[in-house]
Amino acid sequence: MRVGPTSALVIVALALSSLSSTRPAHAQSACLSGKLEAMARKEAGLLSCLAGVAAKGRAAGFPRCIRKVASRFARAYLDAGRCGEERTLCECLTEQCAIAVRLVLPDAGPSRCEAARLRAAGTQARRKVGCSAEAARTGSTVDPACLEKAEARLRAVFGRTGHCTGEQTAVEAVVNEECVRGLGADPTGGGTIGALCTSHACDGVD
Repeated sequence: MRVGPTSALVIVALALSSLSSTRPAHAQSACLSGKLEAMARKEAGLLSCLAGVAAKGRAAGFPRCIRKVASRFARAYLDAGRCGEERTLCECLTEQCAIAVRLVLPDAGPSRCEAARLRAAGTQARRKVGCSAEAARTGSTVDPACLEKAEARLRAVFGRTGHCTGEQTAVEAVVNEECVRGLGADPTGGGTIGALCTSHACDGVD
């Protein structure tokens, strides 16, 4: 059957409309994923800086370390695009995560044991938030198996380190609540990713 000019224009208009409606959704998903990845890396980076302090028992080099982490975060967060909350709020929440973890792993050092636990907590936070970043990118729910892999690594590190402060369950609880859920990520699996930086811990930050 021959399609007239008017019908052809309608078909083209509908096709273009469909494309324009899917592209922003895809861009939004990529943006959310990128911002979650940026925050995850900052949390892990800050905890790695704190691990360096614990290992040496002194804070030499710590300010430079956190400046480097903050600079990388700012670039990555900006590059992800425009979605979610402003950078200052999300940045504050990543710092709250690091502070909360350090409070449950308070050994001042020098302690390679405590340093290993701090790094393991940072790795768990990065990987768990990464599970949500992947879900945001693909438009799917957060995979519990992905989260379980992150939990297994922390358990392994705690099993090898028994001469420093911190209980595994307490550390996991802080990571789940402050470092994962606080950013708008899902620490247990099965959820979808929408709003970022949902914790009220940094309310009032400009």
